[in-house]
Amino acid sequence: MKLEQLKALDAVVTAGSFAKAAHEILQVTQPAVTRAVQNLEAEIGFALFSRAGYRPVLTPEGQAFYAKAQQILQDVQALSDFSAQLAVGVEPALHIAVDAYFLLPQVLQAFHGLYTRYPETQLHMRSELIGASLQRLLSGEADLAIVPWYAEYAKPSVRSQTLARVQASTVVSRDFPLLTREHITPADLAPYIQVIERTEGLPGLASTSPLHPQSPHWYVHDVHTKKQVILSGGSYGLLPYHLISAELAEGRLVPLANLAGFQVHSIELRAVCRRDREMGPALTALWQLLRK
Repeated sequence: MKLEQLKALDAVVTAGSFAKAAHEILQVTQPAVTRAVQNLEAEIGFALFSRAGYRPVLTPEGQAFYAKAQQILQDVQALSDFSAQLAVGVEPALHIAVDAYFLLPQVLQAFHGLYTRYPETQLHMRSELIGASLQRLLSGEADLAIVPWYAEYAKPSVRSQTLARVQASTVVSRDFPLLTREHITPADLAPYIQVIERTEGLPGLASTSPLHPQSPHWYVHDVHTKKQVILSGGSYGLLPYHLISAELAEGRLVPLANLAGFQVHSIELRAVCRRDREMGPALTALWQLLRK
């Protein structure tokens, strides 16, 4: 069984006749198409077309065979497209590291836009501890990092661009006892659990919510666990508003605004790449899509 035979079969079905398949699709002689189909039928042992009518019509066996043949032809075309991309330097895969809070809808839209342009480039996304994404980039494990931006991150070895700003503050559950007071001090928080998300290596979001020296500390690895612990009551911690918008709207989580020194932090989100690595076509396209 040869690929040319399957292409001849597909052309006949698409065109509706051997002559049109030969002249309009394959640009060969009609006898060549007829011979390819006949040889295929001889090899598989049954007729693909009924010759009873004026136009070729697939037999029941031919319909089942053609459905499988279409899958093969589509796979072959996809492989051909993929090899053509590789030949001109398009990356077969991109590795993206995102600090856990910051996979925003706008970022996902850019990823979908990249898929439209380069469907054969696979995206590998890793949700990291705060600070770990930049380390993945600097170590060569990631091609692009999406991180909250701090002055310590600015290095000659990286280029970055601003994507958005997100807001975060210390929040508590609606039944948190201290909410009933007009004013509270950090010392008043001593009996209550401070929920802290682990960071890795570099300054991160946790730096905007310093450790309370007198509170017990519970450490978690992801923001969703942190949110659930705070919702359970008797605890407090910093959470970004875009991940708790429903809970804030419903009043299940409340900013601890009566705390002395309370503030809503505005955190800059940036995409970061390494300057010493040439950006291929797919990464360049993603960089431009993120800029938009």
